Amino acid sequence: MLEHFKDSSLQIGDGLFASYYDNKAKEWEGNYSLGKQDGLWKKFDKHGRTIDSSIYHNGEKIMQATFRYYFPNAGIEFLSIDSLKTGKATEIVFDENGKIVLRTNFKENEDSDIVFTKVEIEAAFPGGPVSWQRYVTRAIQSQIDQFTKSDYGTCLVRFIVDKTGKVSDVEAATMKGTKLAKIAVDAIKNGPNWIPAQVNGRYVRAYRIQPFTLLNPNE
Repeated sequence: MLEHFKDSSLQIGDGLFASYYDNKAKEWEGNYSLGKQDGLWKKFDKHGRTIDSSIYHNGEKIMQATFRYYFPNAGIEFLSIDSLKTGKATEIVFDENGKIVLRTNFKENEDSDIVFTKVEIEAAFPGGPVSWQRYVTRAIQSQIDQFTKSDYGTCLVRFIVDKTGKVSDVEAATMKGTKLAKIAVDAIKNGPNWIPAQVNGRYVRAYRIQPFTLLNPNE
């Protein structure tokens, strides 16, 4: 068995291979055949959890499973399985009990209508939270004289951000029918494009729920 630490170069040969982190935890393990990667190769994090599992044939990677995020109990939250030969992919989201809550099958690079409800990186307002707060403040102050007591609170606005950052299907999830809800919906509809959500390093269409808060100055 060939064993190497992280800072050493890969030795080409036959048989099992393993490399290790500085803390002596295993980083990679797999097999060489005729000097080429072959069969199942696994990568682990420094805590011994699998984060990548790939299948090679004659040195060519033909399938890859990527594990993302772990719950406090070390359970898998997100798993992506990609067939590099066919271009087909499966993405699975689990809850804390290991139950599948979302399973998506698609073909790589296809123009899919899938809308994700859970992502690795959520869609974000350009400029971050500070820019969002400034934008919200301007929208509210422009119509501050039109608010009544029923408008104080937090309106949650639900919408879709596509792969290019454009928003659609904007609706108030709470405080429907209030002036605050109307201003919040209009502000998102008429605002700038968002930074798209990401799953497994790819931009995806995804739902976003954004709060829009109006505080009662008398409280």
